[in-house]
Amino acid sequence: MVKSSGNLVRLQTENFIVRSVTPSDVTDHYMSWVKDPELPHLLGLNVPKNPTKDQFRKYVTGFDNQSSFHLLITTKDDVEVGYYWVHTEPANKTALSHVMISNRDYWGKAAVLETRAALLDYLFFSLGMDKVLGRPLARNFSAIFNYKAQGFTMEGILREQILELDGSRADQIYFGLLRAEWLEAKKKGSTS
Repeated sequence: MVKSSGNLVRLQTENFIVRSVTPSDVTDHYMSWVKDPELPHLLGLNVPKNPTKDQFRKYVTGFDNQSSFHLLITTKDDVEVGYYWVHTEPANKTALSHVMISNRDYWGKAAVLETRAALLDYLFFSLGMDKVLGRPLARNFSAIFNYKAQGFTMEGILREQILELDGSRADQIYFGLLRAEWLEAKKKGSTS
């Protein structure tokens, strides 16, 4: 189910809510994942050392909820689970999506599959995208598993694409899912 309040996005699944992050969501909990040395780097995000809440409140306001989205995943009783980042290219009808489950209690619990199914419906059917992309690091085995489980096709590997904190380089895998492929997966009931 999709609900909008102005430009804010709100998607609901059986167990979760996915909604636009607002500056008031930049709490101590939000900052805890930002400062976690492992989490942002699973996505290849370069987060500054010792960032402030004000820096991240400004960051959050940079998402316009029309072509770029920063979305919070919560349980229905408001336990924060993780986040999505989506950047669309309306001219090409494509969207690039990243997800991070920051609450380790939800690792391996299919939260990504359930919530990304709702997000894919929103991107394909509400925003009219023709293709959704994902770019996990090659060492992020959970993300790779989830992309494959939802019918994404591996389209390529960018060797040594991301510079790690320790100065080493990491490969990044490109996954893509076409609207027709998503429709077919929905018909087969293999979307989450």
